[in-house]
Amino acid sequence: SKDESTGTNELGTATIKGIVYSDSNNESNNPNVALRNDDYEFVPANTRLIATINADDLAQDGNGASVETKVYYANVNESGEYAFTIDAGAKSVHVKIEGVEFYNAHSQWEYINQDSNWVWVDITYDRTAWEMDSTNFTVINGQNIINDFIYTHKTLGQVIQ
Repeated sequence: SKDESTGTNELGTATIKGIVYSDSNNESNNPNVALRNDDYEFVPANTRLIATINADDLAQDGNGASVETKVYYANVNESGEYAFTIDAGAKSVHVKIEGVEFYNAHSQWEYINQDSNWVWVDITYDRTAWEMDSTNFTVINGQNIINDFIYTHKTLGQVIQ
């Protein structure tokens, strides 16, 4: 993650934003395409991310006794962008961001044995499950954090012929 500002000594907010990608059209194994670093697509619009903090982290005197979890939601737009505005104070607030699993088609190049010959084939799976590893970090009041995420396929669906 990248920090674009500094914090202040009072309760307020921190902003966490970025872009969310997946590799739903995997060209990395395509023998006809030079390997590129920009081989990711945006996740589908309205993919949901969830941020949680412990309300205890907001106690400025260090005597917080809450076990309450505060939950924030963000939906990804058509350009893969998301943004959270998180309650924050002068001391570090621990944030956990998770992505909600989604399903869609997935295409990838695979090297297979076809009629006793090994060939590269573009295979499309119908309903692939996608997941994102959770991320933990801290913020303080006034910070603007940029953090991009990548979803990976969890399970492949059936091959579409």
